[in-house]
Amino acid sequence: MKKNILILFLLSFFSIYHIAYAYNEADLQKLLNEKSCTDSTFSSCDLQNAIIKDVDLSGADLEGANLNNATLENVNLTGAILNETKLNRTKLYLVQFSNANLQDAEISNVKMIFVDFTNADLSGAKLNGATLKGVKFKETTFSDVIVQELDFEYTDLSGAKDFDGETCTEMSFGSCK
Repeated sequence: MKKNILILFLLSFFSIYHIAYAYNEADLQKLLNEKSCTDSTFSSCDLQNAIIKDVDLSGADLEGANLNNATLENVNLTGAILNETKLNRTKLYLVQFSNANLQDAEISNVKMIFVDFTNADLSGAKLNGATLKGVKFKETTFSDVIVQELDFEYTDLSGAKDFDGETCTEMSFGSCK
């Protein structure tokens, strides 16, 4: 039932808005048919308000995508390219961003529950007003990140790099030690 709702949403979304973005039609069909679309291109896609569940998008190119107000649940974005992606007011549950590139991403007023950014690159990203519970930032790169109103109390920052000019030690929970 949930799979059918997601597929129906994506079909109606893309059939209503035939906007000339840089996504690949074959990749979209693969996503709709298989709920898996590894190494695919969805750059600059407008996915505002989308509900994306139980999908494998590892290695996908979502550069510049608009995911504002979207809900992502149990989504694998390992190794994905999310440079300049907008993730404002987005809900992220059980999302895997390991080895993903989120340079210059806008991430504000998001809710993150059990999200894994292990070895991700957040260089130049804007992080503002997020709720973080069980989030892993292990070995994550934070160079030139703009952070405002963010509580890292329930996060794992072990080995995070360039966070206030230092590398966090193992077992750095809540703050870089």
